[in-house]
Amino acid sequence: MKNLWKKGILGILGIIVCLAMTTAVSAYSMVNVQDTNIELTTDDAVIPIPITYTNDGSDVDITVIMDASPVNDYTEQQFSIGGSVTPVSDVINFPVSGELPMGEITVSVNISGPDAVYIGSSTDNKNGEFFDITLTVTEAIPDKDTEIAPGLITEIDIEEDEVAPGVDVEFEVVLEAAEDERFEDVTITAWLEDVYGERLTDKYETGEFNLGRTDDDDEESRFMTIEVPEDADEEEYFLVVRVEGTEIENGVGIEGLLDMSRNDIIDVVRNEHSLEIQSVETRGTAAAGSTLDFVVTVLNNGNNDEDDVVIRVAVPELGISQASMPMTIEESEEITNYFTISIPQNAEANEYSVLVSAFNSKYTDVSQFSLDVSGTEAKEDSQIVVNTGDSIKSVGESGAVFTVSLTNTGSNARTLSLEASGVRNWGEISINPATVVVPAGSTKIVSVFVTADEGVKGDQQFSLFVREDSKIVDSISFTAEIDSDNVDTVSLTTALKWGIGILILVLVVAFVVWSWRREVSETSGKKKSGRKYY
Repeated sequence: MKNLWKKGILGILGIIVCLAMTTAVSAYSMVNVQDTNIELTTDDAVIPIPITYTNDGSDVDITVIMDASPVNDYTEQQFSIGGSVTPVSDVINFPVSGELPMGEITVSVNISGPDAVYIGSSTDNKNGEFFDITLTVTEAIPDKDTEIAPGLITEIDIEEDEVAPGVDVEFEVVLEAAEDERFEDVTITAWLEDVYGERLTDKYETGEFNLGRTDDDDEESRFMTIEVPEDADEEEYFLVVRVEGTEIENGVGIEGLLDMSRNDIIDVVRNEHSLEIQSVETRGTAAAGSTLDFVVTVLNNGNNDEDDVVIRVAVPELGISQASMPMTIEESEEITNYFTISIPQNAEANEYSVLVSAFNSKYTDVSQFSLDVSGTEAKEDSQIVVNTGDSIKSVGESGAVFTVSLTNTGSNARTLSLEASGVRNWGEISINPATVVVPAGSTKIVSVFVTADEGVKGDQQFSLFVREDSKIVDSISFTAEIDSDNVDTVSLTTALKWGIGILILVLVVAFVVWSWRREVSETSGKKKSGRKYY
């Protein structure tokens, strides 16, 4: 019994000793300062000291002292480390009094606690000792929506603040730098947006330019154009102008938003009747005795369909005028017409006014530009030779096929597209292929299939335009001869075909019936001759 008591007492004492030893070993904390080179900007409000720590025991308080006389007074903080065997990352923040100066600043830090304090990968225990931290302070980059140089935009002059859908908004932006200001790599970006900040148009941007600190470039202006979409709703929109670049101060560049305006209102209004000449594509020069091609695009941006619209190209001084057939352009519809005019052989070398107009009884739009006519025919090395087969063909019930050959005499492959004009009011046309790649030294054949609408009579002209990108390479005129009895002939031919078919069917049926009756009659006779009488 005594031995048993002794063993029990010794066991209890052993447990107590083990617990005491375990407690003594595990009660240990460590702080490690991860970085002593900290990058800041002039608008940062705190100096952060990144640390990791471990603590095998209960919470431990440490004291952190920062002597940062260039930016702060002597500052002391208490920091509590909770129990954690796994390293924990944290940051000790010291508030900055005022703005941080630019450059490299050295501050002193002291961390004291019950156990170890290490700096980076060093094994030297710095508990309770001062060590240095280097602060590298750079100029703060302003927020993207904070203007660096408010007031740089001195004027936005809008030509028309009320426009229709599909029409361009034209305006001038004027910038002016103060006497001691300098800006580099300046760009102006503009767009339209609604009251909710949703953008209506694409963004339009100028090229880069410099501004300020000389007598010649303290003011700059840029003319800009924004295209209003054809389907724009009728409402008010803001014209947003954003100026970006780099402001130079004391030899240091600060890049960002210089100035911004969102105060000018553009009112998009759709009229009851409206036609807009969207574009006129042509060369600006021609030779006496040559031909000149035009591609005219017109938009109906009014609230109604427009009937009997005519597009005309005219050079009044040369007595030239060519017009389309009257057509209907539906609301919000855009149509394109092609024209080829002939410059008189005796035209004097001069500059002439060309008038392109789109009109009906309710609305007229006119576009005017200059044409330079030379005294001799210009020779263009297009390297594409366009030839046709028959340019005049009869168009019957099944239509007609015109052919065009495209020969590339150059040394590089060319991609060409073909478009037709002039069949809108009397027929339909199909081009195969509509786009063709012609290798160097090769020829490609294109088929143009034409059919006439029911009831159309007489000769009808149409044109085929060969284009490379946006440039017209050549144009060809064709004539479709539509028989005046075309519709009746078609009907008669169809009726004759049906009549002959029905007649043949009737004859076949009659022959089958006659053959069947004959066979029945012969069989009946044979049976009669084989009878026996008793």
